[in-house]
Amino acid sequence: MKAYQLKMIVKNTKPPVWKRFLLPAGITFSQLAVILEEVAEETPADCYEFEFYQAGIHLREWREGERGVRKWNYDYRCASDTYINSLFGSEKWFTFRIEGGREYRTEIEKEVETEQLYPVIVRQKENAGQEEWSDMEAVNRKLKEMFPIVYGEPDYSNYYELRERLEQGTMGLRGAEQPADRTDRNQGSVNSSLKEMAQLFSEYMDIQTAAKNGASRVELERSVSAFEEKLRQKQEELLQRGRLPGSVAEPAPERAADIRKPTICGWLEEESKEELKERADELSLIHIKSLKKKELAEKIANEMLRPSVMKKRMAFLSDEEIRAFETAIEKGGYYPDREELTLLEPLYDLLYVLIYADDYVAVPQEAAQAYQRINTPEFQRVRQENCWMSRCLDVTGMLYRVASVRVACRLLGVCIGREIRGKEFKNLYYNIPEEKRTCVLHDGLLISEDIFRRSTWQIYQDAQADVPFYIPKKEEIQEYSTYGYPDSDARYCSLKEFLLSEGQMDEEDARDSLSEIWEIFSSGTDFTEAADMVEQTGLCFTEKGKQKKFTGLLEDAFRHTRTFSYKGWTEAQIRERQGRES
Repeated sequence: MKAYQLKMIVKNTKPPVWKRFLLPAGITFSQLAVILEEVAEETPADCYEFEFYQAGIHLREWREGERGVRKWNYDYRCASDTYINSLFGSEKWFTFRIEGGREYRTEIEKEVETEQLYPVIVRQKENAGQEEWSDMEAVNRKLKEMFPIVYGEPDYSNYYELRERLEQGTMGLRGAEQPADRTDRNQGSVNSSLKEMAQLFSEYMDIQTAAKNGASRVELERSVSAFEEKLRQKQEELLQRGRLPGSVAEPAPERAADIRKPTICGWLEEESKEELKERADELSLIHIKSLKKKELAEKIANEMLRPSVMKKRMAFLSDEEIRAFETAIEKGGYYPDREELTLLEPLYDLLYVLIYADDYVAVPQEAAQAYQRINTPEFQRVRQENCWMSRCLDVTGMLYRVASVRVACRLLGVCIGREIRGKEFKNLYYNIPEEKRTCVLHDGLLISEDIFRRSTWQIYQDAQADVPFYIPKKEEIQEYSTYGYPDSDARYCSLKEFLLSEGQMDEEDARDSLSEIWEIFSSGTDFTEAADMVEQTGLCFTEKGKQKKFTGLLEDAFRHTRTFSYKGWTEAQIRERQGRES
């Protein structure tokens, strides 16, 4: 039985915090949920959800009497009835979320033909202060003990049954040699129903065409009768859901017009009560226990649109994200390209932009109006300063690991375009919420949070060469903070082109790989060791010609990667400097 290689990334961590692991195929999504909780070191919770954004599918536990479909554009599939093989073969990634826990973007990197009889973590990346993983070997021993896979007949046990077995000491999971989904508890969304209706009308047009082409009367009557029965069944289905008023043959035009222009409150009403409570907690709302679902949705929407709240929530957006938001307001509703869609995702998380399953984007009218009220020069100035401050913290940790506040002031001054002094820097630093700070301010130093928590920062400081700090340009600071590597650097561009063409990666996967390569190279190890570490990430080529070319590109990038030991300078620059001084 084949396996899958997955990369599980904690959302909203910068630099990304993740685990890469191998997962046996032939298991259900309920079984996967139990495994992912252990891989991610989460507290077990039955209120989880898998979201396949591109496919428009949600998978959760089946609950008797509860409507599976919660959003008009997402189909529901029962997690215990659905095998991962049915989606992993066609989709590239999904979101895994746990009530009260974190969200994870999980990339389905590749299929592995080697037999894998239990899940195993092959690599992990942490960031102290955001996420500190347990020892990888210890977790792998636990995974091997808990989840050995024995293949046989399909096992459709739900999450509760699986957890109960584990609590009783019955370890292991039963995978299916021939996975077969059960579909009787699945539910289609309104979006799917509308597509089915469109297909029905397409069939009707085929009947009309057949009539024009001289089909027999008996044949036409049979076709029309079958069509009318399908139409009646679909009409009853839609009306029972309470989604479309009146006759399906004559849908209410005002509803059809509004279906792509919902209000924030209307969008919130599609969420579960538990999801709304989470949003209320994020907004620090109180006295909500007695509220009904609709009342809670209205309270959240009203709070989100308050000028002071909207300013605070949008205070760290970049210029690019703001421009994308303003474009979306101006267009009213449209299909953005992939880059624009990525820029709009933070605003979707804030719910000031709505993104549909087909990547259609709309800005609720009340969000556009609220933004116009707060869109002042003062708001934009504060937002820009906060954004650049956050980016400078990222870059300080990435390029130097440890640097004085004076050096960080120079970085920020390059971005903002004016001189920054220590007192103003500290004020801006404390404007950043603690959970967003990637560096710690300590005794006049900015220290990368992971090495500060481990109390190893002095070792990094002592390892720095006796050279001035390299101060990057504004554009370079933006690239490091956004991508985790210098995206416009010629060597990394060559590597990216190779990964896109020879590695057959898409843009996003290539950038993720380059971020990993940069992180390895920037640690200051020698090239042979660094190249071995790159190979451990799975970036290797079996063809000798390709591998030789890839190694050459890696070596060139290695010499031109900025390292903390050289205070942000590259090895090539240091050698050139030494040559001039000798």
